[in-house]
Amino acid sequence: PSMDCVSEEVFQKINRPVKGLTIKKVLTGLKTFTQEFKGKIQLEIMLVKGVNDSQEEIEKMNEFIKELKADKIQLNTVVRPPAEPEVKLLDLDRLKKIKKIFEKSHRVEIISDFKRKTKKSYHKDLERAILELLKRRPTRDDEMATSLGVHKNELLKYLNILENEKKIKRKKAKDKKGFFFMKN
Repeated sequence: PSMDCVSEEVFQKINRPVKGLTIKKVLTGLKTFTQEFKGKIQLEIMLVKGVNDSQEEIEKMNEFIKELKADKIQLNTVVRPPAEPEVKLLDLDRLKKIKKIFEKSHRVEIISDFKRKTKKSYHKDLERAILELLKRRPTRDDEMATSLGVHKNELLKYLNILENEKKIKRKKAKDKKGFFFMKN
């Protein structure tokens, strides 16, 4: 299972849950699961710079995790281009400091791959393909994903980046589905 916070404010910010879902309900479910599950439990914690990496939030998470039957904690951070441009990764030094806090009561490993070379060529090829497609005509994201042979969620990451770089624009249509076009 995964967990990224214990406070309601951070939960709302990171997860944007459906109405009525609270961190208390999630944590209760997590606790019940870890008590009833008979196998090994590795708890992944996804950390986002400036959102859930404060000393206070980390210490609260550590206290909660002590109540769980987790065999190992896996610390992770954003390493691929995120869907939201303001989402930032933690550096390795900060992850190591957080690891020391959790190590007092659990086995902990950092699973983020900082050594991995990002696939710049894939990134640039997909970006180029998006721009070429939009040069021909405005296109909806679902049509673009099908045409380019990529998952819509992966495509949206690139569209957000290109939009933030002001290379493309998004416009809402009457049917409330948006389409993208090249910025002149």
